[in-house]
Amino acid sequence: MTVLGSPFTYFCYSPCPAGQQNSDLGNSGSSSCGPCPSAQTSFDGATSCLIPNWQVTTMLEFFNKVSNYESTNKGSSIMNNGDTTTLSATVFKCSSDDECGSRDSMIITDNLSGSIECSSDNDICVIDGESSRRIMYLYGTGGLTFTLRSLTFKDGSNQATGGICVVNDGIIDVILCLFTNCLSVDDEGAENAFGALYTFSSRTTVNLYATRFEDSSAPSAIRNDIRSITGTVTVHEKCPSPYAANTPARGSALRSQGTVNGSPYSYGDCNIWPASDMGGLFEKISNYVTTNTGEAIIANGDIVLLSTGTYKCSGSAGTCVNAWNMLYTNNLFGSLKCVDEAEAACVVDGEDERRGIRIVGTGGAALKIRACTFTKGLADESNGGAIEVREDAIVDLILVKFSSCQATGTGGGAIYVEQATVNIFGSTFTTNNANLGDGDDIFRFSGTVTVENTCPSPYAAKSPQQGSPLQVSASGISGPPFSYSDCFFYSCEGGYNPTFGGTSSFCSSCAPGRYNPSSGSTTDSACLSCGTGEYSGLFALFCSGCAEGKYLTDAGTATESSACTPCASSTFSAASSTSCASCDVGQYSGPSSSSCTECAQGKYLSNAATSDEASACTPCAASTFSTFPFNTCIPCSVGQYSGMSSHFCSTCVPGKYLVSATTSVETTACQTCEEGKNSPPGALSCPSWCPASVSCIGKAEKGEPSDELSMPVSIIPTLLSVLRFAHCR
Repeated sequence: MTVLGSPFTYFCYSPCPAGQQNSDLGNSGSSSCGPCPSAQTSFDGATSCLIPNWQVTTMLEFFNKVSNYESTNKGSSIMNNGDTTTLSATVFKCSSDDECGSRDSMIITDNLSGSIECSSDNDICVIDGESSRRIMYLYGTGGLTFTLRSLTFKDGSNQATGGICVVNDGIIDVILCLFTNCLSVDDEGAENAFGALYTFSSRTTVNLYATRFEDSSAPSAIRNDIRSITGTVTVHEKCPSPYAANTPARGSALRSQGTVNGSPYSYGDCNIWPASDMGGLFEKISNYVTTNTGEAIIANGDIVLLSTGTYKCSGSAGTCVNAWNMLYTNNLFGSLKCVDEAEAACVVDGEDERRGIRIVGTGGAALKIRACTFTKGLADESNGGAIEVREDAIVDLILVKFSSCQATGTGGGAIYVEQATVNIFGSTFTTNNANLGDGDDIFRFSGTVTVENTCPSPYAAKSPQQGSPLQVSASGISGPPFSYSDCFFYSCEGGYNPTFGGTSSFCSSCAPGRYNPSSGSTTDSACLSCGTGEYSGLFALFCSGCAEGKYLTDAGTATESSACTPCASSTFSAASSTSCASCDVGQYSGPSSSSCTECAQGKYLSNAATSDEASACTPCAASTFSTFPFNTCIPCSVGQYSGMSSHFCSTCVPGKYLVSATTSVETTACQTCEEGKNSPPGALSCPSWCPASVSCIGKAEKGEPSDELSMPVSIIPTLLSVLRFAHCR
């Protein structure tokens, strides 16, 4: 229709039913409804279709959306292939059998594709097996991809695999996930027990992006994290979208068996955003809207990584909030950390003009500042020269240094806290000043300030060095009021070795071919040599052995593809071998074999350098046979016969003679003697003549009856059963 006085034309249309969209909306006054594309849907009256995203907040809702295996308990409202099920940030576990696929597995899917993901990459969505069930069993994905994103698989337990089992050609992308404490408990069948992730079937494909494995176990330790029997498992050393420009942080080496492609390590921290100068730091975290605001603010929970160097407002790279604050955050949480922890060499320099950072609220979670140095911060006629924390903010200060900061207001030369929580680990305070003399280092107006006399992770096994007393406000703080330092030295996490020298010490990687399984190492001999047939790369927590069918050629590398060489044809090896053994006589094997095989009876070995029985073994010809060790065929003795592929030769019975040695059929090979003649076993002819009423035993000359012994024919069978033969000659 056209409205009078209006230059616009308006069209009327009828709303489309659910599952359809209006394909002609806005075109020439017509409207028509058509079906949504595959994997999309719509609601009544919608003009377009979308990929459904199902929000779930309870285990029962989660189960009903994705657990579709017919042979077990099945969900009541299964999502379509291509849909997304989004979990809220909570813990999902089975409070009853009705909320899970079976007593063995929480979720069981059958040819389902789409996505299961957490509400955000920085939320914590935990699927908890409670040490009584496997987390997920995936029976194929129908040729499409099933994506698992930002999920924590915790305390899964099953006889075979505690975490996730993928079979029947499933295609799975595991992104930003964590497997922790997933256990296999099958001690009796240890060869079939795998901790966190198990794959089987030739076209099964699993891609791992920024996924970590922690504390999972199986009876065979090398299978604690991954067991890939067949199919393809690939660890991608890159971050997924939207973090593709970032480099993931490499964690501990994976404990796996079978072929795992890519780099065999846990990876994480893809949500790390580098900030190499003051401008970059400001753009990432300064989000207080009533002031100058950054244009690339991180998501809550993300990490900003500072480079070694000085961050200040002056100079071409200097961008700050205003004349009083370098940085200003509002309800932001996550981490601000220096790339160089040992020296806290990322320096936030207020240049005696500005406070370092003002923090107003953190949204209920902690903002962590780690291994940074705040110097020359100034709170002019205000409080907290380095850091001011307000309005229910939670701030963890870890390995931070405060020096030469001052406040000219109430107090807190370095830190001022009002209605907030501040926790301090391994941090030092020197030459800070509050002009009014109250709290040169820390002023707590209200809220909580706690100084811990322990070192933070991963240095928790080390006791920090107590330093000078803190100058704090009269309102006081919790914990011992001292600076603490020296957390880095002498104590290292697993995969590292303490190194001592000069005035400092540090943790360095175990050398290739060595490993350190324990945290808290305090000696420079913490790294141990791998055993015979084992290999390791840098940062190794353990050593690995080559899989069956391979042997060790380089003990100083982290990847099986580099460390292990496939056995050649006609050889084999067990797991963790340093060489391949030759097959025995009469046996064959192809490349990468774990054992050798014998030809079947009736065949002989013609090609020892293959794993294919049809290529390795040739049937014995007629009139020959084979027996162990099956490396040749033996001719039958004179008077015997056999067909093709025989493992023995046969003899014509008495009364018959051989007419064909190249068959296995007795009626074809043997012919009955003519009347009046007889033969011994294996005869080639019937030379003897006997009267019809008697049978001749003994010697006959020129066809004459024998006079040595004659008897009625009726008693001959009894005699033959004793003598086992009868013949005329």
